[in-house]
Amino acid sequence: MATTAAREIGELSLPDALAFCLLLANADSPRFDRAIAHWHARFVLEAQGISADESALALVAAKGLGTSRLAMLQPRPYGDSPRRTR
Repeated sequence: MATTAAREIGELSLPDALAFCLLLANADSPRFDRAIAHWHARFVLEAQGISADESALALVAAKGLGTSRLAMLQPRPYGDSPRRTR
């Protein structure tokens, strides 16, 4: 339903496009990755003076929106955490 509405509207504003990505993430849609990549590309083009680090941070943060909240809350088995390297 949201996809149909977005198509009818045409090009969404950047905040609306991010909200649409949130809808896809909440629905566990396989389209989320492509949508968030498209949103990020628009963000970089529309944000003036953004650095590469800021761009990368925005992508990681936006991509994190698609992480299953349930998976984030489930504890890892002992010994399954990342190991520190020196």
